[in-house]
Amino acid sequence: MVIEEEISPELVEKVKKFIRLTRRGQIVFVVPKEKLTIRDQILLYLLGKRLAKELELVEKDSASIEEISSGLGADYFSVASRLSELKSQHYVLSVERG
Repeated sequence: MVIEEEISPELVEKVKKFIRLTRRGQIVFVVPKEKLTIRDQILLYLLGKRLAKELELVEKDSASIEEISSGLGADYFSVASRLSELKSQHYVLSVERG
């Protein structure tokens, strides 16, 4: 995932409206996920991973398709399709296949 090198306080304030992090680095959605597109859910999940990494709650800021689909409670193939689209639009980077 590519975002600003330094995470600004403004970005954190915006993100807090949608997700929060547990002390273990798990992403918790504040808004009902049904109100968000799967694409937006994926982006928020990955942003949460990045924030968790920055806060040293987790070791890495990347996530597999399985992890994302499990974390969102979403269909694996839907997540894979949306990730492919996000990758082609340069919103996310693939660190390895899958």
